[in-house]
Amino acid sequence: MGVNLSGGTSAGLKLRKFTSESTALRYGVYTSYDHSKLSGDARHSNLLVSFAPGFEKHFAGTKRFSPYLGLTMPLSVRGARYKSDLVVVKGSTSESYLDNNNRSYFGVRLNGLAGVDFYIAKNFYVGFEAGVGIGYRKYSDVEVEYKQEFTSNRTVEGYHGFNFGTFTTGGLRIGFVF
Repeated sequence: MGVNLSGGTSAGLKLRKFTSESTALRYGVYTSYDHSKLSGDARHSNLLVSFAPGFEKHFAGTKRFSPYLGLTMPLSVRGARYKSDLVVVKGSTSESYLDNNNRSYFGVRLNGLAGVDFYIAKNFYVGFEAGVGIGYRKYSDVEVEYKQEFTSNRTVEGYHGFNFGTFTTGGLRIGFVF
């Protein structure tokens, strides 16, 4: 079991089940929540939940050093909302809802990774992972509801896309074996 100490607002938990001395199934769950009062009556919030099943192949290292390669397939859902005296936006965290960094989405990704665990003591380790992956993301429609009488509400259609990139764990991983 491991906990990601990224220093941010996201929390992650990864569990491993070794099926043999050198192979393990892994299950990751990650969450992130933000609710902010921006100014006056303006507020925004978003919630991200991700589940990442995967597989690891561990190689011979030393008594304290354990390198491995693996695959993960994260599935993510993000919800977003913005509200002020003048407007309610469902599906984005700001009035500038065209920016995809602020939008709600569903995503799936396939990642290849390399990692290493260093055992500080028996059954207690620190670790690091880095990798590369390809993903698909479907951005939700954004519904804009104006509170003024003479302004028409609107819906901005969602869109989708593929991405490719590298990643590292957000920080130091600390775990223990039980």
